[in-house]
Amino acid sequence: MSAAPKPVKQVARTADTAPVPGAPLADGRRLLTPEEVTQLTNLLCRHPVAPLETERAYYSFDDLAARWRCSRASVYNVMRGQKVLDFARPGHRGHKLVPIETVRRVEARHMRVLH
Repeated sequence: MSAAPKPVKQVARTADTAPVPGAPLADGRRLLTPEEVTQLTNLLCRHPVAPLETERAYYSFDDLAARWRCSRASVYNVMRGQKVLDFARPGHRGHKLVPIETVRRVEARHMRVLH
């Protein structure tokens, strides 16, 4: 003789009962906040998820290399002929910064539509 399956308790969800991340649920558990999900993902993945950053006014060549996932030499090639803020004396090496307007223009120029 087989046992009858237990009835499943149906819970109607409305906008008023939608769970809020971080708030405890009825059974004592709670949903993770987006920051906690990012932290767990960084622990479990080989390639950590970069935290969301706000737009800055200027980017260094190292920042752009990380943003575009390429080498600094590639960034120098892409930025050739673009307006760049250079803190070095003429003819000397120094720290260079790229304005966000230039970054947006270069990114828009390299954007493609996949077919």
